[in-house]
Amino acid sequence: MLVHQGEGSGTPSEPHHTPFPEAQEEEIVKLKDKVKVLEDREGVDAKQSGDDVPIKGKSINEGEAAAERISN
Repeated sequence: MLVHQGEGSGTPSEPHHTPFPEAQEEEIVKLKDKVKVLEDREGVDAKQSGDDVPIKGKSINEGEAAAERISN
């Protein structure tokens, strides 16, 4: 059975693609620069992640204060 490869077949026409290491390194540097710009723009500290990231305008103690009001 003859299977055509290439455009529209969902199969790459080359058996594999290995970019030059220099090209990969250049892309990594570009992406790191973009991340830095976005972090600076948003005021995000790269060391904060997951549960450590504060919610803008919220205090950690707000939930405790609400629970105390309900229990009184």
